[in-house]
Amino acid sequence: MLLGDREFCSKYLATWLLEIGWGYCSRIEKSTYIHLDKQESVTLNQLASHSGISVFIQGVNITNTAHKFPFNVAVHYPKEHHGLPITEGWFLLTTLPDINSAVKAYATRFQIEEMFRDYKSYGFNLELTQLTGSRFDTWFLLLTLVYKLFYI
Repeated sequence: MLLGDREFCSKYLATWLLEIGWGYCSRIEKSTYIHLDKQESVTLNQLASHSGISVFIQGVNITNTAHKFPFNVAVHYPKEHHGLPITEGWFLLTTLPDINSAVKAYATRFQIEEMFRDYKSYGFNLELTQLTGSRFDTWFLLLTLVYKLFYI
């Protein structure tokens, strides 16, 4: 399963991943057009433009192509997160079968990104330790265990 942000969202990459047997879940621009049928095309933002909305559509056509890609679109716009209002929803292109699976997979990406940010600069400063070899491996393993116990 490849999890990616908007810069990794490409129908060609997604098609290739599908060909080699990988799943895909990536954020896409809310201005992306999808074709609901032969007549109607809408932007993802038109499907859900405010908090509290979740939409899942299977087997969509993406952008202005005639080829039907075997992907699904999940739009998840929660009302709040940790008590704070949400200003932008998640617009996801995915091979996952339902909205819950897509949202859970994409949420994992944020946990990984936050972990690496913490390792690099917010507290642990691994790059400044100048540890190498087995000492670095041991320190990294210890930090990973602590992170797993307390943060995830």
